[in-house]
Amino acid sequence: MLVQDQRSCLVFYVVSEVDTTLNRFNQKIHSRFPLVFSLFGYYGE
Repeated sequence: MLVQDQRSCLVFYVVSEVDTTLNRFNQKIHSRFPLVFSLFGYYGE
């Protein structure tokens, strides 16, 4: 029973870590892409 609890805790930890990492990654992408698109729009005209 104790091992089961430790496993589920580990799984929960890993999932939350991955989720946090993905969120940071998404924020980086979203903060950079508008800049890239505005640059392309600027050079396109």
